Amino acid sequence: MCPALFTSIISIIVAFLVAYLVGSMKMVQSMTRRLPSLCIALAFGSTRATGPQALAAPTSLLSTESTLLSEPIVEDVINANLNHASSADLDAIEHEPSDISNRMFALIIGVDAYVDSQHNLSGAVNDARNVMELMLNLRPPVNKERIVFLQDEAATADGITRALVDLCTNDNIKNGDPILIYYAGHGSTLPRPAGWASMSPRVQCLAPHDARVEKAAVVGVIPDYTIGALLGRIANAKGDNITVILDCCHSGSGTRNQDAVQRSISFESKDGKKNVTISPSYQRDLWAPSRRGIISMPEFSNTGLRSHIVLAACGSEESAFEDRRTHEGRFTAALLRVLREVGPDTLTYAELIRRIDCLPSQTPRCEGHGMETRILFNSSLRQRGRPHYQVTGSESSFTILAGEIHGVTEGDIFDVYSNEGSSSAEDKPLGSLVIEATSAVSSSAKLIDGSEALIPRTGCVATLSRVHSRGAFRVYVDIDIATDGELRSRVLRAMVQVAFVGQSASRSWACIAVASKETAHMSIAQTAHDAVSFGFIDERVRALGIEHLGGPVLADDLSLRSALRSAAHFFRYLGSSPSSANLRQAVSVTIWELQAQLGRSAAGAIMQMWSPTGKPIDARRCGVFRPSLCRMVKYTPLNTMYGVEVLNKTSRDLFVWMFYFDCGTLEIINFYSPPLTTGAGEADPPLPAGMTSALPLNFGDSGGVPLAFALPPGQSRDAGFLRIFVSTRYADLSGVAQEPVAIHGKAKGSIRERFLGPVPDAWEAITLAVVME
Repeated sequence: MCPALFTSIISIIVAFLVAYLVGSMKMVQSMTRRLPSLCIALAFGSTRATGPQALAAPTSLLSTESTLLSEPIVEDVINANLNHASSADLDAIEHEPSDISNRMFALIIGVDAYVDSQHNLSGAVNDARNVMELMLNLRPPVNKERIVFLQDEAATADGITRALVDLCTNDNIKNGDPILIYYAGHGSTLPRPAGWASMSPRVQCLAPHDARVEKAAVVGVIPDYTIGALLGRIANAKGDNITVILDCCHSGSGTRNQDAVQRSISFESKDGKKNVTISPSYQRDLWAPSRRGIISMPEFSNTGLRSHIVLAACGSEESAFEDRRTHEGRFTAALLRVLREVGPDTLTYAELIRRIDCLPSQTPRCEGHGMETRILFNSSLRQRGRPHYQVTGSESSFTILAGEIHGVTEGDIFDVYSNEGSSSAEDKPLGSLVIEATSAVSSSAKLIDGSEALIPRTGCVATLSRVHSRGAFRVYVDIDIATDGELRSRVLRAMVQVAFVGQSASRSWACIAVASKETAHMSIAQTAHDAVSFGFIDERVRALGIEHLGGPVLADDLSLRSALRSAAHFFRYLGSSPSSANLRQAVSVTIWELQAQLGRSAAGAIMQMWSPTGKPIDARRCGVFRPSLCRMVKYTPLNTMYGVEVLNKTSRDLFVWMFYFDCGTLEIINFYSPPLTTGAGEADPPLPAGMTSALPLNFGDSGGVPLAFALPPGQSRDAGFLRIFVSTRYADLSGVAQEPVAIHGKAKGSIRERFLGPVPDAWEAITLAVVME
């Protein structure tokens, strides 16, 4: 150990002993307040000259004290209490008191196999199994005897409704016990049967294993009337702690392509009629006794009842997709990622939906009474195995030794316990703290408003209780400390520096955190002596067949920081989604293949112009866009050009931007931004209210560049996302575009370091996956 550092530590210990002996509690208080700043300074230390990595940071945090830090201490500081319990914690979990149990009861349904095999899926049963696995791995786990699992042939309309009815009479379910009903499979919409009162001309239904047309009528489905009635009966018998999760959709044509399959069925009779539906008396024995007071609502969620909350994979006019490559539903995969990251007892239902990353062509929904305030499953049982963080401070001012590198964000709530043992047991917390501000490895916090808790100045630990905002950009460092500890420490230090610069700049910034392989967005692994490889763990990207960046990144400090910052920026704007989907139906987005022709500009000059041709593509419904690629014709490259147009269907002026997110390089390309006017500099809305014709974003009079797609040399597949942002007011999104992090086949160094601009407050984004092969 460096003599100077050793001397500093000895001095601190001696100071504490003297303070204790003379009874000077004021000195103890002063020293404990200094400890967090010392830890921050240590976290940024390095034993070698940093050269070009110098940051615009306060010199007090890059003091002589910090430069004495050795690599093992960097590793220890950053890895302290990250995302998983230590082996000692896990051992304690295995020996939990046997009288603590999880009272949840789950009915989990997945349907891949259908009577009509043309409707078969490949990911619904896998989704159901993953949900069951999550239940079994909660701390404490759900008892296997409290899970009913139905799949394929067992998941018929009769089998599912019988299982729902059984919930009403199951003696093992006490009043108030949380009940989860999960369904993955097809859904459908049907014309409203004669005599059915409904707010819509169509009824929605689940389409399980035996859904089919028989004698010119649809059978084997479960309509919303039945669902609503059975949920009401369950609530009357067992209480209103019911959660319904539906990974299916009720619109679309069942379109399939190489990458994605819609989870919906369109029924038609043998003679080709498509307006077939169920008979007016279908399943009357299930819904007739409870029909009074029931109103059919989208996503089966009758918000007039307090019986249940519904989490749905998409809106009523959208499609839910499963990916052929991962054999998972996009919604379920994203939902489970959030629950594995933070646990079900830290989120309200609305917060859970907001934290789900943006999904191409579908917008997850949450409906039900109390969704903004109810914790998932009305959980009163704290999950175990969660990391513990030291707490220091006094009275109303506290510091928690966990910061942005741990994924902590402003507004998060922590419960405080006297020691780790109290947290592992079901002891009542001493109090709760809300995060006021974060730094790289620590956070300042205050008592929850109205709390009169007395928390000791030292010796306490805190565990995450509630998550306030979207999570951090999470990185799995796949570098073995035993074989290359120096490189691992360099990567971890770069992550801390990125987090520090972001928070010290007082600008909008996406946090960055070390994570496990199961919860990370990307991984970093050694690929050469002087370079690392950035791999994708995020399901949205892997589902498109992209596993890593097209080329390696140099492993010097500046290049690592630049790449990490760009990756965080990429996922921040790719995953950003509004708190409500009010604008989702406000615009239509259409993609056209373009053909060239000669025309005249507004000034009268003859020029080449592009006009739409062929069949339009609805960007909100197509799932994955597979463009025609550049091809050689008689040694001449020939591109198929594409244009995008947007139509405002509302009575409000709207603004629009279009970006392409390149997954192979992390480049973000700006294809359209609203024009600015002269004078006061206010922007004219490009999508005015009451417009009668669509606005071409990148062809025609817009002056934009048409889209063309080509594979990088030596690659057989590439992919990205086209994102169209719509807002009710102008916002500066010029900071969204960024340069590529990687060059296909070559190691890439640092790019210009930059900060991010804020996302507009009232906005929407339509995302379309693009696959080239």
